This record gives sequence, structure tokens and C-alpha cells, in this order.
Amino acid sequence: MLSFRFAMVFLGVCAALLVSLALYSRFEAARIESRFPPVGRFESVDGVRLHFVDVPAGPGAQARDGLPILFIHGASGNLNDPMAAFRAALEGKRRMIFVDRPGHGYSERGRGDAAAPARQAALLAGLLDRLGIARAIVVGHSWGGSVAAAMAVERADKVAGLVFVAPATHPGRAA
Repeated sequence: MLSFRFAMVFLGVCAALLVSLALYSRFEAARIESRFPPVGRFESVDGVRLHFVDVPAGPGAQARDGLPILFIHGASGNLNDPMAAFRAALEGKRRMIFVDRPGHGYSERGRGDAAAPARQAALLAGLLDRLGIARAIVVGHSWGGSVAAAMAVERADKVAGLVFVAPATHPGRAA
């Protein structure tokens, strides 16, 4: 009898702990989101809500060469990483699209194989379609390099050129 009661109390404590952690997680997420709200717009592509910042080219920039640049961030980042690195230097010269990859920043994860580079590439190509962009230069950093490479293979029609910044495009050697 004692072991049954102990098991029931233990399960009750575990359940209470899990509920408390879930509530705390929601509270912290809401607090963080209020301090760091989304900085861009949202578009839904294939049922996945994507967050992005669309920075227009300056007057005359489109007439020179017209190719917009799509920036794809790395594994543990969001669109603020490449935006901090490139926006000031390129603003007014090119149209720039900074996007939160699915499951990062304010973009939804999506279903199934949402983390796979090919799936993310398809969603980002769909975003370009939604924005009326026929072709873009695609810049991929770290894991974003895998997504950029997948886009070049799967949707070559959307890719005018690739730029890899410290890409994770191939399996690494074990250390």
C-alpha cells in the first residue's frame, strides 16, 4: 500500500512540475516577445507563416542591375543576424529580403520535415513568388548555406547567384 501511495504522490508532483514549467515557459515567451516584437511583415506560404523584412532599393538602384538579395540566417539565429551585418552597407543599393527561417524567430515551424533544407528552400522560394521576385541573389550563412544550396538545386529558376558565408553544406568530420 505504501508504494502505491508513494507512486501516486510522485506522479502528482511530476504532473504539477510539468504544468508549472509549461506555464512559466509561456510567461517568459510572452515577456520576451513584448520586449522584442517582430520587426517585419508576415506572409503565409504553403500554410506556414513566415516573418521577413523587405528593404527596398533606393531610387535608380533597380535600374542598374535590379537583382534583390535574399538573406538566410544560420542555425541558432534569426533575421536580425544578417540584417545587422549587411543592411547598413547595402541599404539603398539593392532590395534586400531578410527572413526568419521556418521554426526560428517569428516564423512558424511548419509540419513534418520543416527543418530539412529542401523544405525550407521551397518555402523561401514560395516567399519570393509571393513578393513578386522572379530571381534573387541568395546569401546563406552557416545552416542557411544548406538552405541556399538546396534552393539552387530545387528551384534554380529563383536563384541568380549564391553567396556562402561560413556555410554548413556538407557533413563535418567527427572531432
